[in-house]
Amino acid sequence: MRSVKIYHTVDDQGDPDYIENNVPFKSNSENCWAGVGYYFWENYIEHAHWWGKTHYKDNYVICGCTINIEERNCFDIYGNTAHLEYLEKLRDKLTLVVKKSTITLESIIEYASRHNLFPYTIVRMAEGNKSNLPQDSTNLLKIKNTRNPSFLVLKPKLVLFMRDPAKWDLSNLKIEFPDKYVEGYLG
Repeated sequence: MRSVKIYHTVDDQGDPDYIENNVPFKSNSENCWAGVGYYFWENYIEHAHWWGKTHYKDNYVICGCTINIEERNCFDIYGNTAHLEYLEKLRDKLTLVVKKSTITLESIIEYASRHNLFPYTIVRMAEGNKSNLPQDSTNLLKIKNTRNPSFLVLKPKLVLFMRDPAKWDLSNLKIEFPDKYVEGYLG
């Protein structure tokens, strides 16, 4: 088991009590990488801020807490190569049913869940759109100076996805930003 700090970014509607009493909020937008569910940024609050600035036009709240993740419950397609191989097998199995061009991470998880091939309650993944990072970002370390340099991402955009947050202890999920909503803030 490992402890992980998570952050959940939401639209600021001016009611911090409502947010703290109802967080987390289900996402069902077109940005749902793994399907309709609950999304959290792992470890780096700056990614939660990036999401708020990008998707909520700088009008956002970040809630955070620490959860304990057991490996048997986590489908880790960022740090576990066996899980990546399993994902590939699931994709190949799904191609027997639908056109390969329509297969997404969401459709694989949905298919595997329907067929009892997915015992996991959380998915750990990394957002990998390098075009979202400016080339001078302090988050990127150039591996080699070449005409088309490759980069090492120092703070990867790790995302945790849950379909059912009731299976996790999120009772300590509290507002951490903006300061004016943080309990005890004297600003």
